[in-house]
Order: sequence, then C-alpha cells, then structure tokens
Amino acid sequence: MDSPYQNLTDEPQQRFAFAPMSTGMRVATWLGLGLLAVAAGAIPLLTGEAQLTLVLVVPIVALTFVLVYLFYRPTAFTVGEDGLTIRWPLRRLTIPHDAIVSVRQLPREEMGRAMRLVGAGGLFGNFGLFRSKHLGNFTMYTSSSDGLVLITRHNARPLVISPDDPEAFVAAVDAL
Repeated sequence: MDSPYQNLTDEPQQRFAFAPMSTGMRVATWLGLGLLAVAAGAIPLLTGEAQLTLVLVVPIVALTFVLVYLFYRPTAFTVGEDGLTIRWPLRRLTIPHDAIVSVRQLPREEMGRAMRLVGAGGLFGNFGLFRSKHLGNFTMYTSSSDGLVLITRHNARPLVISPDDPEAFVAAVDAL
C-alpha cells in the first residue's frame, strides 16, 4: 500500500501558499528567535553551571525550532487530480478527493477557543492536534486566526488550515 506521505512529480492543478503569519504569530516567532539569540550570546559571558546549562539547552531549542519549521509549517496546499496535497519542506501528505467529506471557510468565532494537545503554537503558526468545544479533536496547520478553512474527512480528524486565498481554495476543492 502506498504511503500518503509521498513526493509528487506531476504538476498540481492549483497551488495555494500558506497564509502569511498574523501579527501575533509574527511577534511570538520573533520573540522566540530573539530569546534564543540572547541565550546563545550569553554563553561566553557565563561560567560554571549557568554556562553549561545554556550550552546544553540552546542547541536543543534551536533544533526544535528547525524541526517545527521543516516538518510542521506547511509551505503550500495543492489541489489536483490526486486530491489535496499539503506540502512541507521535507514531506507531503495527499488526501484523496474521495476522502474529503466537505470543505468550507471557518469563521474564528465558530471554532472558539482551542487547546493544543500536541504540537507547536506561536512559533511560525499553530500546528498539531488541538481540541475545541465546537470541533472536538482536530488537526491544525494555521498561521493566522483569520481565513481558516475546515476540511471534514472520512475516518479522520477534521483539518483546519490557513491557505493564502481561502475562498479560491474552497472553490478548488469543491470542484474535485
């Protein structure tokens, strides 16, 4: 059986970029990166246990930031004959069109407050498994709280994403 994580060689019919980060996401990302830079810069200024702690912690945090960027922050969503493909720098996930029950724009108020169960939040966006009162458990790959799209799938958790043009994205998926 083929894995849904695959490289696609055919040109997609339509490509939608991951939406630009909202101001809050951008601020959280820059704060995280800035704090990491300050901690790295402090290493030569410290001695003893404080220095050792930063020598151990800074590379782990930096690696975490890189992994979030490469594996959890999508670069684009493509809609084609194979279905919907979510593209990350180092992986791809294709959701066949017959696995999609519905797709629609999701107003922020309708999602309500969401709690992250597993994943990353604030750094480059919100990614992972979330839970809200209105949606239950769902997977989310978003960079903003506006322009969200809800994809309901057969035998899988709902998916919330933020393409750069949500209206055109919904129309493209509906046309599958």
